[in-house]
Amino acid sequence: SCNLKPLWHAAWSTFGPKLKRVAICANLAGHQDLINSNPCLSSVQRFELEFSDDLRSKAPRDRTAEDAFLKDDLVPFVNRLGPYIKTFKIRSWSKMDLSPFFRFLDPLPQLEEILVRIPFNQSLLDPPAFTDFIIASSATLKDVALRLTPTGLALDPTQEQPVLDWMQSTLSDTRCFA
Repeated sequence: SCNLKPLWHAAWSTFGPKLKRVAICANLAGHQDLINSNPCLSSVQRFELEFSDDLRSKAPRDRTAEDAFLKDDLVPFVNRLGPYIKTFKIRSWSKMDLSPFFRFLDPLPQLEEILVRIPFNQSLLDPPAFTDFIIASSATLKDVALRLTPTGLALDPTQEQPVLDWMQSTLSDTRCFA
């Protein structure tokens, strides 16, 4: 791991306030480092998060620490950007449950486009958290792309059925995409 603090400081003071699009692709530690650098992103309109696991780590997953990071660090960071975000994309190749993120994230009042590409059976252990976020942001949405492919064997009905049930329930909710 390298120390990127000098780079972050130079970036934020030089062009951070002018950035229209920001994509953060990292493992949890990388996201934490970037958030701790206190970026000034007051012009961001397109915001992308991508999560990966730390493949070098031999330590077991610490779901409590992951949940705390999502709720206590990432959510406040994204909520500060929320009034500016028109496009939000989130992808995960991680086994981290993103439900706490969606549970505590404020609605994005300018959100027009959302893309979510995550493994449903690993990254949404509490699907209603995501449903509630979608409903809360529905009024301004114009473009929605969901790829909630479960991990596991291809076309395994036991893995696919929960996604189908969630989709049917969400799409039949009159508050969603209204």
